Amino acid sequence: MSYFPSQREFSNKILSSVFNNDGKVILAEITRQHGKTTTVTDAVAFLIFFYFPLCREYGIPCTPFFNVGFFAPLFPQAQTAFNMLKDFLLRCKSMGMYFEFTEFNGDTINIRDDTHPPRQIYCFTASPKSHPESKTLNLIIFDEAQDIVDMQIDKAIIPMGASTNATQVYIGV
Repeated sequence: MSYFPSQREFSNKILSSVFNNDGKVILAEITRQHGKTTTVTDAVAFLIFFYFPLCREYGIPCTPFFNVGFFAPLFPQAQTAFNMLKDFLLRCKSMGMYFEFTEFNGDTINIRDDTHPPRQIYCFTASPKSHPESKTLNLIIFDEAQDIVDMQIDKAIIPMGASTNATQVYIGV
């Protein structure tokens, strides 16, 4: 896939922060239809398949799991990137890549294989009345971030990445 320079810069910032465990807050204010969802989905897909092999190859310390959370004010908004990732993973599996889904539903994907620790991807609503807690995340992605209530982010979501120094990605228009 060919990226615009702004997409490549955005993707590289996400990957760099995750691999360096910088815990950066990455802001992406990108116009509509400019590929931000695709860019994020591609970065997450890359991390799912290459996070552990690259950490092993280069001696990068890592957690014994890799977990990602997609958040948005409304569940269908959070599902956009999550469903793109699900479709990509199904295509990979149909092309012969070896991994198992121990869970694969509307809000959770658990991926396991014989050579890597588990990878889990979650899809949450971040509405003021939701309670998206109890998971530990390495990467937190906020879509339509401009519409998420700050208190929900600060009290319920960011603590899910506290123990892992999770990278936070805020996407908005």
